[in-house]
This record gives sequence, C-alpha cells and structure tokens, in this order.
Amino acid sequence: MRILDSIRDALWPLRLSDPVLGELRFQTVGLWEGRRYFAPLGREIEFSVDAGRSGPTEQQRQFYREFEAGYRDLEPGFAKLLVDEWPLWSRKPVQGGVWDEFQLESFGIPASAEASAQWEVGFQSQTTGFCFGVSMRGWEPQFVSVDG
Repeated sequence: MRILDSIRDALWPLRLSDPVLGELRFQTVGLWEGRRYFAPLGREIEFSVDAGRSGPTEQQRQFYREFEAGYRDLEPGFAKLLVDEWPLWSRKPVQGGVWDEFQLESFGIPASAEASAQWEVGFQSQTTGFCFGVSMRGWEPQFVSVDG
C-alpha cells in the first residue's frame, strides 16, 4: 500500500491551503513545501514543513510566527557562522556587508518545536551561488554546511 501511496503522491501531489502558511504542496512522505511573504525581508521565501499527510500542526504554525518575529534577533548568530565559513569557499573575506553577500532562501519547520529541535536555515551566496545551510538546535545556530 505504501508503494501505491508514493506513486499517487508523485503523480497527483496533495495540496492544501493553510490559514497561516498559505498554499502548500506535499512533496514526499512527511514533507510539505511552500512559499510565503516573509515580513522581516519584505519578500517571499521558501520553506518546508516536516509533517504527515494531514498537514502542519498549530505548533508548527506558531513556530513560523516565532521565526518570523524573531528573525532579526537571530541574524547576528547566522552572520558570525557565515562570515567564519566564507573564506574557506572564496579565499577572501566577505566584501561589503554580510547581508550583501548572503540572502535568506529557505528554512525548514521541524516536526516538533521543542528546545532541542533540529532544523536548517538556507542562505545563498550572491557571489558564488553556493548554498550555505545553518543548522539549528532550537533557536541556536550550530554550524554551517555548504552545497557548492
């Protein structure tokens, strides 16, 4: 039965309109994707939601609200990790400001919003096009991984 569900989802993906997260599309087992206006940046960004076929929970909607409301407070932690990682990929320091070089592209909403929840925030380098993923534990940035 799971094989048939996977085929059905690939051919006719589920969609839903969430009251907070907007239009979502079920991508794979346990993962919804969406795109929504993100107030701190004044533009749309992409996000994923770790949720089953029934869609996001109220706890996940609250997580989105908290991330949006607290984004500016998280920026210094993101900036430190990105600036430290940048010379390993460009062989020179960030030119201009960190937010001239890195643009928030996406983030993941974890299945649980517990203090130890792990999730990722994705930034794209405007110079190289590389994706820099900041791994999070709760609201604390942990480390950067790069997809170049």
